[in-house]
Amino acid sequence: MKWLFLDCPYLCYRAHYSTGMLRNGEDPTGVLFGFLRDLVVLQKTHKTPHVAFCWDLGESLRRKVYPQYKARKAPPTSEELKARTELYRQMEELRTHYLPRIGFRNIFAQQGYEADDLLAVLCRQLREDEKAVIVSADRDLFQLLDSQVEMY
Repeated sequence: MKWLFLDCPYLCYRAHYSTGMLRNGEDPTGVLFGFLRDLVVLQKTHKTPHVAFCWDLGESLRRKVYPQYKARKAPPTSEELKARTELYRQMEELRTHYLPRIGFRNIFAQQGYEADDLLAVLCRQLREDEKAVIVSADRDLFQLLDSQVEMY
């Protein structure tokens, strides 16, 4: 069996910057559209219906260990804050509403952990007869590559 292991925040940010301006009336829908479009393309490209969705949830435990983790140099502008709020709202809707409503059940998020932490756990839990394709741009995940795991 072949799995797609998705770094969902990565895919959402990517959708935000490529289709983020799409709207349905006043409601922003670019992240929803871009993410779901990419999901369909990924499933067709890799010829598998088996998908695991990995999400960040809450403040990272890494920040407790190292307070400067992913610290920004300058405070965000009001425009950036508004865009980020729209992005996060659409991400939350995908995770809690749309994906379950479509019928997906392998949705992983754990308070204090990031998607890459969950991706690592999933890779280590693969059975001998399973393979996985990680979809992410996070180069730290290269350490997970082996005969069962590849990266796209």
